[in-house]
Amino acid sequence: MMKRVTATFLLVAMHSYAAVLHAAEAEFLKSMNGSWNGSGAVKIRVNYLPMNIACKFTSNATDTSLILEGKCTGFIGFSRTISADIRTNGSTYSGSYVGAGTGIAGLNGKRSGNAIKLAIRWAKEVNGDRSASMTIEKVGSDGMRLTTVDTDPRTGKSVVTSQINLRRGSSSPLHSLPEPERRGCFATGPRLRARNDAYQMARALTRVSRYEASHEPH
Repeated sequence: MMKRVTATFLLVAMHSYAAVLHAAEAEFLKSMNGSWNGSGAVKIRVNYLPMNIACKFTSNATDTSLILEGKCTGFIGFSRTISADIRTNGSTYSGSYVGAGTGIAGLNGKRSGNAIKLAIRWAKEVNGDRSASMTIEKVGSDGMRLTTVDTDPRTGKSVVTSQINLRRGSSSPLHSLPEPERRGCFATGPRLRARNDAYQMARALTRVSRYEASHEPH
């Protein structure tokens, strides 16, 4: 009799815990609903200089899922569609991500506080392998930060390859990145942005000049 009562108690406790966990995840996900605007920086590859970008996103959340869809634009016609479709099953998250230009990547991870921390499995090799990480972080009541980190195959060090700071309902992009919050994040500031943009412009102009030279009539 005692064993039966204990088993019943444990079963009720497990169901109660699952209900509380589900409610907590549902509240967190739904708090990220809305339209978002912002800016940040991206590295096409770990050894490239960061490029400043402006982004717009929409998010659609339910009790068990979060769908992010957006577009980021940058220097010299850079444009990239970004989307993430993640679903929760208790304490774990899984789903898909598009944004690196290599096809649909797989996502798998957990939430820690205000951040969903996900491992990325690229469809093809990126920066020498198919592994990276992504964090979707809620910042305050109306902010969200998307960060991807990859490994430099030459040094083995982690490199922030993109960071986008978004504001719900903001009609204009935020400034680029704030002061780096940890070592390895992109450095910013007017002088560095100007230097990066000039560098990207010089590379683009060099490619155009080479193309025109190779197609001149002889």
